[in-house]
This record gives sequence, structure tokens and C-alpha cells, in this order.
Amino acid sequence: MDRRIQLNHILIQEKNRLAESHPSTEASIQRVIAILQKEIDDIDQAIKGILANNQEMSDRDRLFQSVQGVGPVTSWTILAYLGDLSQYKRNQLVALAGVAPSDKDTGKIIGKGNIHGRKAKVRRSLYMAAKNAATHNPVIRAHVEGLRKRGKPHEIAMAAAMRKLLLHLYSLSKNQKKLTLTKSAESAEDNGIGRD
Repeated sequence: MDRRIQLNHILIQEKNRLAESHPSTEASIQRVIAILQKEIDDIDQAIKGILANNQEMSDRDRLFQSVQGVGPVTSWTILAYLGDLSQYKRNQLVALAGVAPSDKDTGKIIGKGNIHGRKAKVRRSLYMAAKNAATHNPVIRAHVEGLRKRGKPHEIAMAAAMRKLLLHLYSLSKNQKKLTLTKSAESAEDNGIGRD
């Protein structure tokens, strides 16, 4: 996802330049935009190929995208930088994603790798998902509207929406894992595994 994020950032810059460009540079900018879009499309196809060959990740992707407001990019970002959400505790997850109320990490939470870089990427993606969900997801919309009516600033309401959306995905992941373990146990019993 790192390369996709980089290319998308450049694509946005080029589109902004196109809106303000002189006619003499429009053709050049449009060519660059077309190249960038092709590269991003190729990456998307590669990601889909990875998911097609990994049933567990594919199931999580479908689960995440079943939630109104969560699209492919948000789902893929969470999978890439956080992996299996059910492996975390609630407080640990919201801290890693940068959506904890205080947004402060603790020594117990910080692990290997660039935590701050990962947090920024996940947080940015969750913001876009929450923004979309605040319009199309009735639960998130009601949550945001309720906070705004109580006088909370827009930024605070959106941060709360991001956290609520992530914790909903977390709950779905935990339930999915329990269901998978139950099915595995039932399958083992059907095959006679574990019997005396």
C-alpha cells in the first residue's frame, strides 16, 4: 500500500495543477495523470490478486467492505498496516490507529516498525471512510449528528466517528474469528479428531 499511497498523493497534486494550469501545460499534466492512474490501477489489480490467493485476508476484506462507508482502499489499508484486528485489545487498536481520545501511545502498545508512519496512513484512510459513513451510514451519521447537537466541534465528532467505525470493524473481526474457530471445531468432530 505504501506505493499506492505515494502515487495517489502525486496524482492529487497533478489534478490540482491541472485545474490551475496554463493551456500550454495541460497536455503534459494530463499525460502524467494518465500514467499515474495506470500505475495505481495496476497496483489495485495486484492487491486483488493477493487477496484472491489468501482466503483469510479475502474474507476480512469482504467483511470490512460490507460496512457502509468502508471501501476497498480503507479495507486494504487496515489489512496492510493492522492485519487481523481481533489480535488486539480495544485500547491497543485505537492507539495504533491514531484514533484514541488522547491519541497517546504507551510503552506496552509500541511494537516493531514505524508506528507513527503506520498510524498516519490508517488514520488518514479512516477519516475518509468516516466522512463517507457520516453521510451514508445511518449509525455513524446519527452518532456524528448527536455529537454536533451537543456542541462538539466537527473535528471532535469526526474523530469519534473514526473510532466508532474502527471498533465496529474490530467487533465484526472478533465475531468472525469465533465463528471460524467454532466451524473448525465442528469439522474436527465430524472427522473424528479428538475422539477417544
